[in-house]
Amino acid sequence: MKNLDSKDNKKVSEALDRAEKNGTIKWVEPLLEAFSSREEDALKARMRTILSSIKLSAAEDVFLEFLQKDSKEHMYADVL
Repeated sequence: MKNLDSKDNKKVSEALDRAEKNGTIKWVEPLLEAFSSREEDALKARMRTILSSIKLSAAEDVFLEFLQKDSKEHMYADVL
């Protein structure tokens, strides 16, 4: 989860590698936070792919709680 919001793209890419390899439900909210604050680029696209591939039913609650936070309206289309 560390470095998902780093300014260093290499560190972000390495964090995404870890998420893909060892990701659990605990990665969902940090990925959503990083995704919501990142400008559109290849790493944001990769985050989108990872988030859309999560098949854990428990993740649904994390997604819904995240969307209920203030200033996350811009994320509705991406998450839903």
